[in-house]
Amino acid sequence: MQESKGLAIGGLVLGIASIVFAFVYTWIGLVLGIAGIVASAMGMKRCPSAKGMAIGGLVCSIVGTVLNVSALACALCIVGSVISAGVALS
Repeated sequence: MQESKGLAIGGLVLGIASIVFAFVYTWIGLVLGIAGIVASAMGMKRCPSAKGMAIGGLVCSIVGTVLNVSALACALCIVGSVISAGVALS
């Protein structure tokens, strides 16, 4: 029976995409990062021969998730500061 490396590859792609989307669309990047963590973890368990790729996906997904959470927190702080200063957003 041939092992499928699909989950490991998917986790790596999702992790890289979550890093890219951290600077563009934070919400999408956050979802991609969480999905990448799950896919990479499942890939490590199901396909030992693709463990290196799955670990790479896990690292990229964690970095992407941290970047997305940080960007989201910064954006919320900026919006909160603007609102508390009484500046009109429109």
